[in-house]
Amino acid sequence: MPWPQRLYGSSRWRKRSDFHLHNFPTCAACERQGIIIEATVSHHINEHRDGDNELLFWFGPLESLCANCHLKVHGRPAMRGYSKAIGADGYPIDTINHPFWKQDRKK
Repeated sequence: MPWPQRLYGSSRWRKRSDFHLHNFPTCAACERQGIIIEATVSHHINEHRDGDNELLFWFGPLESLCANCHLKVHGRPAMRGYSKAIGADGYPIDTINHPFWKQDRKK
């Protein structure tokens, strides 16, 4: 079994996640926008996808998120490779990966 399924499917993870959600029951991302909504996901703040960092998986910081906010982190932007968010100046805020910043500007 690949490492993410092995770790996320463990009773140890379920206990850690349940404990975290019990202590932090509202979505942190929504709270930053002044919205109070129940969190359903314990999200690892620091990335651990490489599989080499089980220590970070088990002991790294978590953040409570609702399902919608968790999808914003790991859903379409993650698959697309960049964020489509636009700043107050009208330009994409993802200045590294957004295609807008990669197009030839000499024309």
